[in-house]
Amino acid sequence: MSDSVTSDPSTTETPDTTETAGPTVIEYADFDGNGYDESVLLDTDGDGAGDTIVQDFTEDGEVETIAYDADGDGFSETSMSDLDQDGTADTVFADIDQDGSHDFVLSDVDQNGIPDGFGLL
Repeated sequence: MSDSVTSDPSTTETPDTTETAGPTVIEYADFDGNGYDESVLLDTDGDGAGDTIVQDFTEDGEVETIAYDADGDGFSETSMSDLDQDGTADTVFADIDQDGSHDFVLSDVDQNGIPDGFGLL
């Protein structure tokens, strides 16, 4: 059995989790009805399970990045960052330092085009 996580896109409530047979499914079409979200599915911690990274705007105008770590029994949620939403944001995973593992880069550009962000290597 695994979890099925669903959310009402018109709210920012924590999603409901229901036991179902099969893989864990996260259904986030749009967290809060603002028309923006981004997700990436990859094994971020090298345990062989697909982890999910989701990025969305919060009500107070920040870009929130949340990691869902697949631990074999479902997902555990970790808030990774909040950046001011002045312009645009993006998340990239790549082996930047060529050590064989995925590196995480989150960027944000303000209204003046000045970069603001960080990376985890």
